[in-house]
Amino acid sequence: MNQETKRKVILIRHAESAYNAIAANVNKHMEGKDEKEKQQEIAKVKFREDVIDCSISEKGEEQTKKAAELVKDVNIGLVISSPLRRCLQTTQRIFANHPNKPKVQVAPLLKEVMSSSCDLGNNINDVKKEFPDFDFALLDEFETPEFWYIDILESEEGKKKMYEEIFAAFPNKQDAIANAANILARRMRETFPGEVETSIDMNTRVQKAKEWLRKKVNELPEDQTLAVVAHSRFLRSFVSKEYGKLGEFIGTRYFVNCEVFEYEL
Repeated sequence: MNQETKRKVILIRHAESAYNAIAANVNKHMEGKDEKEKQQEIAKVKFREDVIDCSISEKGEEQTKKAAELVKDVNIGLVISSPLRRCLQTTQRIFANHPNKPKVQVAPLLKEVMSSSCDLGNNINDVKKEFPDFDFALLDEFETPEFWYIDILESEEGKKKMYEEIFAAFPNKQDAIANAANILARRMRETFPGEVETSIDMNTRVQKAKEWLRKKVNELPEDQTLAVVAHSRFLRSFVSKEYGKLGEFIGTRYFVNCEVFEYEL
């Protein structure tokens, strides 16, 4: 692609999730407390098994209605969403009544950095049933689609260790699939603040996603716009002008829940 040719895309962070709501409540009640104490309380929330691939909250549902109003007059030709449920629900609510009825493609590269229970995928077969009109073909390309959230990671060594731990506990494949997310949630809790997916690895994945999205937007007619529904840290990495030595975001911005942001790609 000619680097001087840029197309506008719409970036949308998912609506408030159940995890976001719980974390916000913890932050509110920990105001004025020692930062270390606050982080300890947040850590208790981050790795709860009941927020694995969680849904959006009631507040999140209301946020999607406002976002739908913001994009209703935009000529959206295609929507690409992260496979995590909070993004899929956000996409569904925002675009269900859009005049274009745009196709929705689900792209694993758009997932959030793996740092909390909510960043682990749930049974993809159940997810597909919940969103029957969405295109999940990219997930079906994995040898075991149920493990897409592991296989999309950059670190081969990291993936190997995850699989070893999962199958050591559950040698039967179907049992391993059913219990993998819970095992990884416990592992993240036990190794916190160690990183399961480093910022550098995530940034590498985000850059791959960026190049792929450039191709997707250029496949659309010039009068149509691509919409991308993803996550906070993914989007902050996506719009960063550069990265620090440890993968820090430089020249970026923060995205609030369900924010609609126009970006030149």
